[in-house]
This record gives sequence, C-alpha cells and structure tokens, in this order.
Amino acid sequence: MAAEVDDIEDVDLVGVLPQMRRSSRWSRLWRPFWVLPTVIVVTATLVGALLPEWEETVADQLPHVFQGGADGARSMLSTIAGAMISVTGLVFTITMVVVQLASSQFSPRLLSDFLSSRITQTTIGVFAATFAYALTVLRAVQGASGEASFVPQISITVAFGLVLASVGTFLLFIQHITTSIQVFSIVSQLGDRAMRVSDKYFPRADSPPALHRDAD
Repeated sequence: MAAEVDDIEDVDLVGVLPQMRRSSRWSRLWRPFWVLPTVIVVTATLVGALLPEWEETVADQLPHVFQGGADGARSMLSTIAGAMISVTGLVFTITMVVVQLASSQFSPRLLSDFLSSRITQTTIGVFAATFAYALTVLRAVQGASGEASFVPQISITVAFGLVLASVGTFLLFIQHITTSIQVFSIVSQLGDRAMRVSDKYFPRADSPPALHRDAD
C-alpha cells in the first residue's frame, strides 16, 4: 500500500518544476542601471553643499589642504567639472560602440551584462559625482584673490581626491571591459549562469527541493 502511494506521488510530481525563490524588494530596487549612479551623484551633491558651510566654522588656513586663493579655486573646480563631463561622454560613447560590435558577434546578452555590472554603474556614478560635486562647491567660492574671500579648502581638496578616485575607477573599468568582451569570459559567464539556474530548479540531493504543488 505504501509503495502504491509513493508511485502515485511520483506520478503527480512529473512535469512539476521546483518553486524558485523570488528576489526581495531590496534587490529589485537596486537592479536598474540608473539607481546606483543616482545615489552616488545625490550623495556627492549633498556633501558639496554641506561641507563648505561647515568649513566656515573652521580656521581660515589648514595644513595639507588647498592653499590657493579664490581665483585658483574657481579655475581648479571649473577644470575638474569640464574635464569630467568630457571624459564621461567620450569614454562611454566609445565603450558602447565596442560593446555593440562585440554583442553582434558573440551574444546579445553582452550588452545587458555590461549595463548590469556594478563596475560599470560605479564608474559612471563616480564620474558624474565628481562633476556634480565640483559645480556644487564652485558656487561656494566667494570674493577674489587679494580681497576678502572665502575658499572652502577642505572641499576643494576633496574634489581633488574625487579626481584621483575617478582615475582609479577608470583603470578598473578599462580592465573590466577588455576582459568581459573576450570569448572565454563570455562562455564562462554563460556557463555560470546556466549552473545557477540549474541549481535553483534542481537542487542537490543534500538540500531537499521546494516543490510547487497545488493545495489538493
């Protein structure tokens, strides 16, 4: 009798796929391409607006920070803002052309994988954040050199640090894009994705599968 019940249960399970675990709302929130860059840009803009106001309560001259006058601060921030927006447009225009050519030759999934990469999202976020931060701090510079002026020394030093961070993320991005368009990397990513999907549908014997069955 027990054997017959087991046979009936086996027949009922034929064609029934295991229930896949749904992603949480938090993971779905961070999934779109624009979310992480937007968060980075908004954070940099807020810091650029609040930090100069905090500096007004600090001494005029601080060691190991920007020591130039108001004109030099404006020139530096303007150069950073102009250079970052130009580099951002140029780098990602050329990159999109390369990725489009590679996706047409190998796999259309290459473009979606490129856009969903955290390295790509962080790179464009840091580039845009440096541009937004420089413009935000620029409005806080008051007066002219040789006159009564206010120069947010710490804020300008932070802007220089963001430029260095942009250079670092740019090098990381170049290494990432040159690796991701190679054939062995594309095949490896597709294989890893197939194995993850297979593990979700058909888990190993040591972990019992969660079967999706009717209430009956």
